[in-house]
Amino acid sequence: FTVYNYTRRGLFDKDKLIVSTLLTFSILLKDGKLNQTEYAGLVNGLRPAAPPPISDDLDKWMSEAQWVALQGLETLPAFKGLSRDMEKAGEEWQEWGIHELAETEPLPGEWNTKLSDFQKLMLVRAVRPDRITGALSQFVERGMGSEYVNQDAFDAETMMSETGPSTPIFFILFPGYSPSKEIEALANKLGKTTDNGQLTMISMGQGQEPVAESVLDKYTKNGGWVFLDNVHLMQGWIPSLERKLEIAAESAHRDFRCFFSAEPINGAPFAKIVPESILQTCIKISNEPPSDLKSNMRRALAPFSQDVLDRSTTEEKKTVHTAVLFALCFYHSLLLGRKKFGVGIGIGLGSGLGYCRGYSFNMGDLVNCTEVLYNYLEGNATTPWEDMRYMFAEVFYGGHITDAMDRRLCVSYLDVLVVPDLLPGADGAAPTKMLAPGLPAPNPTSYADLKAYVEHNLPPETPAIYGLHFNAQLSLLTSEGEILFKTIGDVSGGGDGGCGGATFNIVARRGSSSERAALRAGALVARESGRVLSTALGVLRARDGSKRVAARVRRHLLRSQDRPDARRLPRRHPGRRHRWPGFNSVGRAVSDWARKRREAGEPVACFWKSVGPEHGGPALHRRREVTAIRSG
Repeated sequence: FTVYNYTRRGLFDKDKLIVSTLLTFSILLKDGKLNQTEYAGLVNGLRPAAPPPISDDLDKWMSEAQWVALQGLETLPAFKGLSRDMEKAGEEWQEWGIHELAETEPLPGEWNTKLSDFQKLMLVRAVRPDRITGALSQFVERGMGSEYVNQDAFDAETMMSETGPSTPIFFILFPGYSPSKEIEALANKLGKTTDNGQLTMISMGQGQEPVAESVLDKYTKNGGWVFLDNVHLMQGWIPSLERKLEIAAESAHRDFRCFFSAEPINGAPFAKIVPESILQTCIKISNEPPSDLKSNMRRALAPFSQDVLDRSTTEEKKTVHTAVLFALCFYHSLLLGRKKFGVGIGIGLGSGLGYCRGYSFNMGDLVNCTEVLYNYLEGNATTPWEDMRYMFAEVFYGGHITDAMDRRLCVSYLDVLVVPDLLPGADGAAPTKMLAPGLPAPNPTSYADLKAYVEHNLPPETPAIYGLHFNAQLSLLTSEGEILFKTIGDVSGGGDGGCGGATFNIVARRGSSSERAALRAGALVARESGRVLSTALGVLRARDGSKRVAARVRRHLLRSQDRPDARRLPRRHPGRRHRWPGFNSVGRAVSDWARKRREAGEPVACFWKSVGPEHGGPALHRRREVTAIRSG
């Protein structure tokens, strides 16, 4: 779990279920607990050659695509007779098939005990493809544990316990999120401030390169923390940062720490901003706002504590403070969660049902609202409910909003959530207020009780919680499921195959963030890496001594594409139509290339990147990036 948790911290929210699912399936396959045919059927789908026409009884609630997928399942022995049983027990199966949370309901008749948990996943994907992501979450939680599905909020102090002078920390930026305040607060807590010269915060931009290099040199020698914000704005300077960090890895002061942040480039989300050598050595933090309600509620409550509530001067004000704090956290979670239903009319997986325009609501809005809440309660003899709603909706969160309909939505949420019904009755009875369908307001007793309520009392997430119709999630969840299985199939479906004898050390994918995330989790492994890497290390150790081996391996094998001294083989792969003259394999071509470099007195460590047919390479090597090491 430690390795998975370390990896998950650097993943985008949409990739976390992909990685946990792939990890679970890989373990089950290795242990022989999954049937290979059934696994392939779940990932790729099963389609019969000529399915019979759908019956009139099933046509009432089942689409043609669902019927074809169901007939595909019946090609497997475990599902024989399933469609016939659906026709006989039509009402029971219809009730299951149209249920909002079909994956949580038992299957009709003997099928609930006849099918295994994995086979139930296959049935859900065939008949209710919109619920497959929820079914996979439950499958992973049952098989691996709840900690593989539920992630705690980011904790800077926990992260710092894993760092060192040679380990930079890379934050991925998102709209409305900046880690600078968290890092500054943690540094001040540990006695490192800008006043005593132990902390420097630099917002990168034109003319900041000499300042950043000077601070890096100073702190590498004497110790200190430096935070380089928005390094994506200085792509031409990043190779200099790479070299500075290589030096720091070998000789930095034990108190040296380097933090930096970057965000994807608009229009080029897969552009290589940060060199691979830095990414291989740094701790990656993707503190992206999650999309599900429970994770958002955990994240919303994390900045607060019982001490915040204990500031209230009377028990009555403390009760109101606690109740409204929870309502504000729920409100904040609703606003963030609606984004997954799409932003903009006709844009996104959810067809723009979330908002008319995109807004960068962030934790700063929530924290500011809670401070206003405290000041209003302490400054008034009675609770000014209307004034607080106005400040929350029109000033803090409303300050982001530019569309009239979006503003109406946010105001309506607060009109329902921040009301006197949040408070318990005069006899101490629990509040009667319903925050959402199936979610009564908690009894505002303590901060610990609020956290426990989030963990154990939140209902299963449905569009109704956000005030949306059930159909609002159909296109969203169906698309998520298709993307998930396509990624799993792409990652686990092929080998490193047929490169004519070349020895590979590292196999890496070039593609979507989901594919790269699954690779980082260990979905793909290198072949013959031990023998090749030991040979390369032996050559380097004999030439340079053991102390510099690791640094030289990084420089030779993981250097930036933009480094002028990075020597590579040609990008065009020598396939059958594009061979180097006189060679029958890549292996012989690499050997000859290395021999010529040895004769010229140049290093023999190199790497080659194969590409797909769109760049002249064979289809066999599509979307592969391979590192090969040859030594004489």
